[in-house]
Amino acid sequence: MSCFDILAKIGAIKPGKALDIGARNGELSCLLSRHGYDVDAIDPVVFAELSAEKEINFVQTRLEDFVTTERYDLIVASLVSHHLTYSLEDFFIRLESLLADGGLVYLTLLGDDDDWAAKPIAKCVSFDEAITIFESVGFHALYKGTEWFEGRVYSGEGKFWNLFHFVLKRPR
Repeated sequence: MSCFDILAKIGAIKPGKALDIGARNGELSCLLSRHGYDVDAIDPVVFAELSAEKEINFVQTRLEDFVTTERYDLIVASLVSHHLTYSLEDFFIRLESLLADGGLVYLTLLGDDDDWAAKPIAKCVSFDEAITIFESVGFHALYKGTEWFEGRVYSGEGKFWNLFHFVLKRPR
């Protein structure tokens, strides 16, 4: 199930300020914008489709270098944890620092059955480890899901994916 479908399923599509981390071509950013969100999108690579989109505020940057005074009602961090230099705990702390009161975080993490599980940079974890980490930062899950599938990476190379999907909230 896609990020948008999961958010819709739990009744979490509520226009506000959104941050799309690792926005790639901007498909999700544009979808959120069409549903009333004011979207900031960040990615270290410039994609023509996203940089030309007038409704999206695109910033070419890594999350580690992103500077803003904004606080977001929705943060999307899908398929990005393995690209970051943060530990998973520090990643959750960084997300929390960008979140508005009552805001939500949708994210994916690589599970311990993923093809990249042996690579430390992938930060693959068990489902229970993921929950322990985000709960230690003060988040609780509104949605938890697991997915396994044969797919591809951006280069086109085949890969077996084990993804954990979470929608998180931090009680205030």
